Amino acid sequence: MKLSRTTWGLAALAMVAALTGCRGGGYYHDRNTEYVNAELTAPLELPATRNNFNYHDAMPVPAVNTTFQAPQGHFEVPRPQGLTGTDNVAK
Repeated sequence: MKLSRTTWGLAALAMVAALTGCRGGGYYHDRNTEYVNAELTAPLELPATRNNFNYHDAMPVPAVNTTFQAPQGHFEVPRPQGLTGTDNVAK
């Protein structure tokens, strides 16, 4: 089966269009720094006429008695504990 120039051109155009998101910077926006630089806002206020049964905290966050202090300098996140329990074995 012989393909025409038009078919090859369309196939090449489709390949280029499909691979445009695969360049070095990547397609998805990295949002890691947005959490560090986020500003606190006032909590959402619901109308007083709402049905309290329908509006509740599905995952309540406990109150904290201290103020938040952003870490200064480099912060390294600790690795989670393994499921097998063999992570603490001396090497």
